[in-house]
Amino acid sequence: MLLRAILIWSVLLLVEGIIVILVVPPTLVINAAYKEEVAMIETLGPEISQIIIEKSNDTFQSWFVDSGVMAETFHLFIPTEAEKRKSTGLETLGETVFEVVRRRIESAWNLIFVGIQRAYAFGAWLPYFFPFLIACVFDGATLRRIKLLTFGISSAPVYGAAMHALVILAFFPLFYSAWPFAATPLLVPIWFTSLSLVMRTLVANLQRM
Repeated sequence: MLLRAILIWSVLLLVEGIIVILVVPPTLVINAAYKEEVAMIETLGPEISQIIIEKSNDTFQSWFVDSGVMAETFHLFIPTEAEKRKSTGLETLGETVFEVVRRRIESAWNLIFVGIQRAYAFGAWLPYFFPFLIACVFDGATLRRIKLLTFGISSAPVYGAAMHALVILAFFPLFYSAWPFAATPLLVPIWFTSLSLVMRTLVANLQRM
């Protein structure tokens, strides 16, 4: 059951990425990034937000632009003007098919940039919520210890539900990174809180081997 849930969410993640690349206009993703930058400034403050924006730009620039990876993807799928002139029929074809391909590639790279920015924003919350996660895990371990000492029963259905919830929460950062629309940065603390409570429930109801 657990492996099937992981497979289903993996397929859904793949479908989301394909739909975004094939359907969503490049400008929509960039506009989402701009809106999230404004929301991030209002939520995390201008100093932390500026650090996140600079790190995102530097990472994208060094990994994909300066390395030539981004330019190579365009060159791989879109012929240059000289290559078009050498191939009969490509002159008119380039105005239609190659323009569509160019926009799809732009959508993919815009999505990668937004994903990098969201990953850094995600990491900015870690120092605040990681202690809360540890506290919830210890609280769950304490509850399980009490159950063992008082001959209490760890609920198997609750444990199973917590495992499935953990799978969903584990996939959330990936879905969040590939989401083409603007999302509030407050989704991150909501996710951390949910993850912590699920971990508490999971540990408190661990089944005896």
